Amino acid sequence: MNVPLLKPCAKDVFFKALIVYMAYGNLEDANIKYKTFINEDPTMLETREDQFLKASLAALAEKNLDSFQQACSKFKAFTDFDKWKLTMFAQITNKLNKVETGEGFID
Repeated sequence: MNVPLLKPCAKDVFFKALIVYMAYGNLEDANIKYKTFINEDPTMLETREDQFLKASLAALAEKNLDSFQQACSKFKAFTDFDKWKLTMFAQITNKLNKVETGEGFID
């Protein structure tokens, strides 16, 4: 990270960016960005956010709604969900519901 002023908020920005990628069903780009963000900010590794992202990306890859909901439950035990996160997680849940019923897809 080349800009010292960004270091304190980088993890949050990267986390939210990855949630957006997942919410819009772009799994391939989400995985690429995950690796990029970890390279940019290695302090994010093995944090609660990182564990949630890994579990969520795996659930999306498996198209498994239950796994995603379990990841959300574990993450919620440590942090409150604001309106934005609730909206994004609902969008991911809806996308997984559609995939399970054959009405949608995840790239």
